[in-house]
Formats: sequence, C-alpha cells, structure tokens
Amino acid sequence: MFYFFSRVLGQILSFFSTFLSAPNLARAGQFIKYCLPGLMLALAACGGGGGGGSAPKSGGGTPAPKTGTPPQPAPAPPKPKTPKTANLDIQQFLSHGEFQGQIGLAMTKAAHAYARGLTGEDIRIGFTDTGLDAAHAEFSETRIYLKNHQAYGDTTPSAAQLSHGTSVASIAAGRRGSGAGMHGVAYEADIGMYALALTGDGILTINDDILNAGLTQLANQKTQIYNHSWGMNIQFDPSLAGTQRRLMQLEYGQSVQTMIDHQGIHVWSAGNEGGNQVSATSGLPFYFEDLRGRVVVAVAVDDKGQIGTDSNRCGAAQAFCLAAPGGMTPDSDKFVKAAKADGSYHFVVGTSFAAPHVTAALALMRELFGDQLSDKELVSRLLKTATKTGIYADSDIYGQGLLNIEAATNPVGPAHILAGGHKIKIDDSGFNFAHIDDDLLQQLRRRKIIIHDSLDAPFSVPLAVFDQTTKRTRQLAVAAPTPKASTPHARYDLSGLSAKAFGQTFEKIFEHSYVQTWAHAQPASMASLTAPLMQTSGHQSSYVPTMASPYLTFAGEGFVGQLHHDDLAITAFLTQSDMPADADYQFGVTAQFNHMTDGFSWSLQAGAMFEENAWLGNRGNGVFSTQGFGQNLFMGFGGVMTLGRGWSSGLGVYLGQTQHHQAKSAFRGAQVDDATGFAFEHMMWRRMGQGYFYTRLAQPLRYETGRLSLTLPVRRLAGGGQIYENMHFDLTPASRQIEWGSGYVYETNQSALSLNVTAIHHHLHARANGLDYSLEADMSWRF
Repeated sequence: MFYFFSRVLGQILSFFSTFLSAPNLARAGQFIKYCLPGLMLALAACGGGGGGGSAPKSGGGTPAPKTGTPPQPAPAPPKPKTPKTANLDIQQFLSHGEFQGQIGLAMTKAAHAYARGLTGEDIRIGFTDTGLDAAHAEFSETRIYLKNHQAYGDTTPSAAQLSHGTSVASIAAGRRGSGAGMHGVAYEADIGMYALALTGDGILTINDDILNAGLTQLANQKTQIYNHSWGMNIQFDPSLAGTQRRLMQLEYGQSVQTMIDHQGIHVWSAGNEGGNQVSATSGLPFYFEDLRGRVVVAVAVDDKGQIGTDSNRCGAAQAFCLAAPGGMTPDSDKFVKAAKADGSYHFVVGTSFAAPHVTAALALMRELFGDQLSDKELVSRLLKTATKTGIYADSDIYGQGLLNIEAATNPVGPAHILAGGHKIKIDDSGFNFAHIDDDLLQQLRRRKIIIHDSLDAPFSVPLAVFDQTTKRTRQLAVAAPTPKASTPHARYDLSGLSAKAFGQTFEKIFEHSYVQTWAHAQPASMASLTAPLMQTSGHQSSYVPTMASPYLTFAGEGFVGQLHHDDLAITAFLTQSDMPADADYQFGVTAQFNHMTDGFSWSLQAGAMFEENAWLGNRGNGVFSTQGFGQNLFMGFGGVMTLGRGWSSGLGVYLGQTQHHQAKSAFRGAQVDDATGFAFEHMMWRRMGQGYFYTRLAQPLRYETGRLSLTLPVRRLAGGGQIYENMHFDLTPASRQIEWGSGYVYETNQSALSLNVTAIHHHLHARANGLDYSLEADMSWRF
C-alpha cells in the first residue's frame, strides 16, 4: 500500500498537464567392445546376448521357451496410422491388439507417452547388430536411414543371420498398424542398421576398424541413440578395471574416441551369464570418464517383473543400469514378441531384447524434450524416474529400478516456472484478464510456455492452464453496469463552515459550495457524466441508463467524496476491487463542469483512476504479474437536449488512456503500453404519465490502440538456462461492439415495472459473435 499511494500521489499532482500535453490518446562411444582382434563375441540374448550364454543354433534367434512356443496369431489387415495429437485418449492405445500382444509395452507404461502424442517420430535410433530384414511388415523403407551389410562381404546374409538384428529393431521401432500382433516402443522412430557379421554358429567377430566404421557412419547420419544388443562373454570385474581399461584403449581406441567425439546415448545389454556383474562390454563408464552419463545398461526381467534367470545383475554398474522386459524365469508364461527375418514373428528372451525397450524409451523422451535436455540430462532423468519401490529397491540386481516410460515423459513432483532468476510455483501464477476481448483472450490462451518439474525438465503448456478468467467477471466487459443510488453519508456547507472558521472573506469564496460524502458507494454512480443533467431536466430515475465513466465502472465500492461549487464538481474516491478473491485498492479523482441553458445542458469531465496491481480490472500473478499500479486518464463530454413533444436526447462520449507501471521489485510480467480507449452512448426518452419510453445506442469501452506484452520462458537450454520470448498482443479488437436497447418504464411510489429489448452486435467486440437479442421484464415493489 505504501508503494501504491506514493506513486499515486505523484501522478495526481501532474495529472492534467500529463494528460493534455502527452500524445496519450494517439498511441494506444560409447560403444566399445574390449577384446583382442579375433576375440569371439556373443549376442546378448539367452543364447544370443551381450555377455554370453551359448550361441543360438539358429544364428541369432532365440530358443523356444521351456513351456513351448505359443502359436503365432494370424496376421490381420494393416490398420490406419493414428494421427499424432497431444492429449489423446489413452484407452485407444491400451486396447489396441498390437499393444496387448507385446508385454513390454504395458510393463513399461508406454501408452501414457502415446497419449501425450509421442511416437518417436523423426528420432534416429542406430543399431550395431546382425543386420535388418527391411522387407518385413514391421519396417518401412521411408524410415530406414541406414542399412549397411558390408560386413558380410559379397555374401547375402541369410534370414537366420539377420534375425537377431531384425528382432531387436522391431522391439524398438516396429511400426504400429502392421496387424501382426506387436509394435515397437517408439513405433515411428527412424532406423539405422550397421551390420556386424554373424557366423553360422551365432558368433560375432569384431575389431576396432569394424566398430569404428559403424559408429562413424551412424554418427554421420545424425544418430541420436545407439543400441548395442551384444557383448563379451566375460563380466566386468571391479578388481581388474584398470587392466580392462588398458586393453580397451589399446585394441579399440579409435572406436572409443569416436563415441566420445560424437553426441549420442549408448544403450548396452547386460549379458546373459546370470552373473552378479554386467558384461565387460557394458562397463564403458568405468573405463572412460568422458562416457559417463551417456551410457545405459539394461538387465532383463520376466513378465512378472522379476530378474531373468540368465540375465546378469547390475552389480557395480548400478548407477547407470536399469531393468526392462526380456527375461525368463521357470514359471513365466509370457515373453517379449519380436519380428523374425523370414517375415514371421517369434518370442524372444535375453538382455538383447531388454536393451531396445530402453533405447526406444529414450527416443520418446528425446522427441518430447528435443534439444532442451543434454544427453546426460536425458539419461539422468531416465534413471531417476525408473520404478524403485518393492523388489526394485535392490540396486545390486535392478540398478536404478524398472523402466517407467510414464514417469519419464510426465512432470515429476511439484512444477514451477523459472522467471527472473526465481522459481515460481505453478499455483502462484495465473491471470484474470476479464476485460479484454474474446479474440485476444483466445490468442493468449493458445500461446505456450515451458514449466519445469522437480527434476528440472521442461514441459510445454498452453497459457490456457493459467487462465483464471471466470464467466461472471467477463460479463463486466459487455456494458457498464447501471449506476446504483447511494444515500449520502454526510454533507457539509463550506460557506457556513468557512464563516465560522475564517470569517466573511472565506464565506464569499466558498459561497454555494458544499462537500458531500458517501460510504460503500460506487464512484461511477457519483460521477456520472449525464446524471446531473438528467436530474436538472426532471428525468432522473434509477432505470435510466446514464453515461457513467467506463473507467470508473472498474472501481468497486468504498468511500466517495464530492466538492461542489456552482457548476463545478470534484469527486475523489478510495475503493476496493469487487473482483473475486481480490482486495486491491483503487484511488482517483474527477473534475466535472456542468452548464445549463434553456433546452440544452452539457457537461465536461476529466479524471484519473489508479488501480493497485491491476489495469482496467485485469489482474495477473506470478509470471503474469501486474504488481504495481494501472493508470487511467480519461475525458468525457455529455449533453442533454430537449427536442419537443416531450422528447429529450442525451449523448456521452469518452476518450481515455491506460498504462500499467510495474513495481520495480517484481518480475517483468504483464506490460500495457499506451492503450487508448473510446466509448459512447446516445439516448432518447419521453415522459408518458408516470412512466417513460426510451431508446439507447452505445458502444462499450473499446481499445483503439495499445498492446499487451508478456516476457515468458519458451525453451530450456541443454545444461541449464532458458530462452525468453517477448510476446506482444494487439489490444485492438477485431470488431466493434454496438448495443441497441429500447424499453418502457412505469413507476409509482410503491412499484416499478420495466420491459426492455436489447440487441448486441459483435458481443465483446468479437467479429465471430454475430448478433444477440434479449427481452427482459422486471417488476419491483417498495415497502
């Protein structure tokens, strides 16, 4: 309040000169395999997976589960692609046959990401695996950006050789709508495959040149996430970490350097020896510090969420390891489904198939956050949002827990907005812009800003979520309310008072002068432009829609005082806002000169109103802060003329300017620049016995110039910081609201009866609102 009144006092002193002179009315690598040249590496599946197990007899496939391979469903006709739209009904994904056919999707809660509109579109996933059957129904040539099988030389790889890579890629990015009973986690992601030659007995032979060539080609194609579902048959040994590091540096130094030099996240399968440590291939962050935060290791769990019998545990890698579907235990009866290179499908087991779940989850996250999160921040979020309760609290087995795509792609904990170096709670930000036109309000609601969750991840939300404008408050923008009568609180005759205090000299000065005060009164009713003229003309009535200042109608009820001297009236007021949940003050003063002659009376008014933490009744908090005060300067002219035959005519016209002065201590929230307004009202009425007939034509207050400015965060920078956008909104409405009304009022000492018809063209100054009609009847009695 001290700040408010100190600023107001200065504005009052310079009001007239400021208003009349200023032009106020015119402006309105992670990929590395440490082995000696020729060292035999095995695929990371149960008999085909990173870390070991016996090689699959089929050369990359997976042996049938001990309970037997369930019969494969007959392929269904392709289904149309679901449009990518945010806030979709999650049920359409949960009930989809392909979703239900792949147990990994439900276990990782992927449908929640799909309901947000996430599909992996335009995200590039690179695979170093046995190759890809691009002709399979799960893949589309338009989404394959790299398919390099040169490791097989002049020999065309067989379906058995391509099957492992095909299965892994389908789990990550198999398309939705193939109708064959499964789809990938990121079903619209792009696929890049660099083949590693697989021998007939399911063994990979890899050296630094092959790895480096694959990594380089994928990196040159802007691959964002790499999947490596293979590894060494030996486990990481913390006691031999130094030795293993020197071996990797010696034999695979250029591959490691390529991973370090190029951006991207690398996901590794943990291996299938059933050991307490991950495969040595998965331990890159132990050996190379530059890869820490950019490597994730996946262990495999069964359909009940328990660690698979053959899956390695996270062990020492628990800080960058988590669990995903792909395991098998003796009592399992459901398994991950995947594409097979002969065009069919099969069930698969192993950490090879846990890894692509994680890889695809990262693709969905990358699609959601774009480049606003760095690779390390994305990995950190993936690990922090994994489910850690229950059995997943055992970090030696499950590392950071079970992959949870829902949590990874939704805000975690209390959200806030970063503004001016401060964290502002979501609940502390909002706006109640009840007195701008509908078109502008809709523009404002559609604009987006970013909010941050407790993990500092950005989420884009429309400003509509902050809109606190209510229907009740917006009705005030239709037309100024009819001034209501108030009983004077006190009246003081200045000539009498001055004579007693100062003598007859002052009595002459204050002759015909008096002060009148009201409590709980509306300034608009006490300082109406045409009401005094109508009273003189004998046409005063509480039902006559007099031209009250459209600026003063935004003031609530409070103390009003008037100084009258002959034809001059000076009105001052101190009121509180009548907006819901607000108790801010308004303070103002008007000067009005009235002159009456035979058959014609006119009035000229000038005034100023100041609003605490608002501008013309519009309020904002937090990043939309209107802290400070709104300054409204206005002038009005009105006249009443006798036309003859009992008819009279009244006219009122107002011009004004609005500015908002932000408090220095506040974040730069809502700014209003030189908004000029215009309003008019014309009335004709005729006395008819104890009643009268009237007709009215008016335009409620309309911004002719001016703009609303907001400085809001719209994008986060990877690693921290954010980009702000200066948003500007033209306050001038798309159309002009015109109101016409006509009615009859009959009054007696005890009762009053009125019948009114009203038509409003372009309601709320919005072109789309057309023409509205209303018919009202009112009856009242006095007791």
